Amino acid sequence: MLDSKFKVSFTLKQHTPIIHFQSEQVGATLRATELKPKFDKFLKKYAFNNKIPKNYKIKDDKDALDYKVNIEAQNKQIVAFEKYPPLYFARDSKEKVQTDNLTISFISFQTDLIQIIKDNFEAFLANTNFGSRQSKGYGCFYIKDKKFNPNLVAKDKTKMYCFNSTLNSYENDIKLFYGFLRAGINEVDFRTKTSRFYAKSLMFLYANSLGITWDKKAIKEHFLNHKQPSNHHLMKDLLGLSTNESWISYKMNIKKSSKSIDRYASPILFKPILEDNVVKIYFFASSINKEFLNQHFSIHSKGKPLQISTPKEFDIDQFLKHSFNVDIDKHIDKKYHKHKNFLKLVNIFKTLKAQV
Repeated sequence: MLDSKFKVSFTLKQHTPIIHFQSEQVGATLRATELKPKFDKFLKKYAFNNKIPKNYKIKDDKDALDYKVNIEAQNKQIVAFEKYPPLYFARDSKEKVQTDNLTISFISFQTDLIQIIKDNFEAFLANTNFGSRQSKGYGCFYIKDKKFNPNLVAKDKTKMYCFNSTLNSYENDIKLFYGFLRAGINEVDFRTKTSRFYAKSLMFLYANSLGITWDKKAIKEHFLNHKQPSNHHLMKDLLGLSTNESWISYKMNIKKSSKSIDRYASPILFKPILEDNVVKIYFFASSINKEFLNQHFSIHSKGKPLQISTPKEFDIDQFLKHSFNVDIDKHIDKKYHKHKNFLKLVNIFKTLKAQV
């Protein structure tokens, strides 16, 4: 069926696998049940300025838009799921699914709505991934035979940044880069109990520049030295909340609880795009959700819990700019300067510094 005034279709290229529970089932790829609510929300915010006209709604009291979605996948493949994949931590039955091409058709008797879909779908894909661990680059699709357009990042996000990688290493590169931003890196040789590679978190540096005590330091002060830390805030969890952590070096298990917050996804979204046999890792960040700021948490380990809160305000754009201007040579100890992680980070941050 050809496109008409009641229908528009797009052929997509899948750049990274999508993670599914039921990969063997027919249709276990990008699903209309995930795509449509996300696209509806995107259109409401960016095409309709948060107010959808009634004639475009399925029902007056719902924000679901009056169109149908049909998805057809070609040559679905189940990709081997590593025992310990770089960016996926759960031990469950999910698997990676990859397709050659994906055709998405939008159908509606609202011809004006079809035009709005035509005008906004590429921007939607530039700002969106799908499936599990989507913020870390899984489930990345884009219009086939179209060059990725970084200028389509939404107006309320940070600018789009980019660094290069390869098909064999992009997952590890995202893990390395994100870990360096958020919590720091400490690769330990458990045989000798020494660090193979150590790099303190860039969020630590940023917190220090604001006069804020790093949350890991505050936790150690409280539970190990029985001291009350001052001017401390939960900082690294602004880049994604982890409610349970094992600190092997200190033989501590850390649990975080809040009366109002159960989870908080990373505000940074990675878009790995394969271009001319190079994986270009695009990424941008959303503003920290106001509902996650100035929230109180209890940190539990051994003894009396530590009370800590997220900061009252946080500018993620300034955090990224501060981080990309860090002198990696000075920040990371010289004894690690020949390590492959150091060399990789130097190249990444040289590229990003030029983009600030």
